[in-house]
Amino acid sequence: IDYPNFSLPDRFDIDDSLITYPTLDSDYEIYRGQFIGDLPYNSPLPKELLFEVAIKVGDKITTDDIIPAGASMDFRGNIQKSTEIIFKNLDPQFSETCNRIRAEDRYFIIIAGDSYGQGSSREHAAMCPMAMGVKVVIAKSIERIHHANLINFGVIPLIFKKDADYEMIDKADQLVIKNIYEAIYKSEIEVENISKGKSFIVQNNLNNRQIEIILSGGLLNYVTKDN
Repeated sequence: IDYPNFSLPDRFDIDDSLITYPTLDSDYEIYRGQFIGDLPYNSPLPKELLFEVAIKVGDKITTDDIIPAGASMDFRGNIQKSTEIIFKNLDPQFSETCNRIRAEDRYFIIIAGDSYGQGSSREHAAMCPMAMGVKVVIAKSIERIHHANLINFGVIPLIFKKDADYEMIDKADQLVIKNIYEAIYKSEIEVENISKGKSFIVQNNLNNRQIEIILSGGLLNYVTKDN
């Protein structure tokens, strides 16, 4: 059939009868219940990343393992409240551990096995760890959508070059990545395990745009940085 011709109207009919507009001469205060919180913002990366391993998990960790569904997701509109249930079923002390590390002015890192972040695409599994202060996830492999969500919230997703290096890391180990603003442009990055006195290599498959998003502290910062 022939391609149809159409034209847009000069204006669209809008039914705004259900909207009550505030008067210009009045001041209004917005009240939020416990189910709605402020949108969390991430900060740009520091030049050097000193971490403590806040948790080490195994293979096939789902987004539901990271942030459990059910009644606990009632607070999905309140990110700060939601952070209290991160990894609740795997490590009930995870939130307290992160609060302690933050108080010591350090960052957290998540160590994982194969297929980290599988399952549903819920972005809270990346947003909530970011809001707690997680800057890096190192895993044997990371599922595609969760990998993208981590980037969008300014968390660096890295992959072990050798699976055996996963075994040499324990919870509470101190790790460091030096000169991250230079290292992040490399396909391979050296990570030093200060606690074990050893170093290992991780693979970095970020493209230039993803790198700029990471360095900005996430996609929200990246798209608003010039505004």
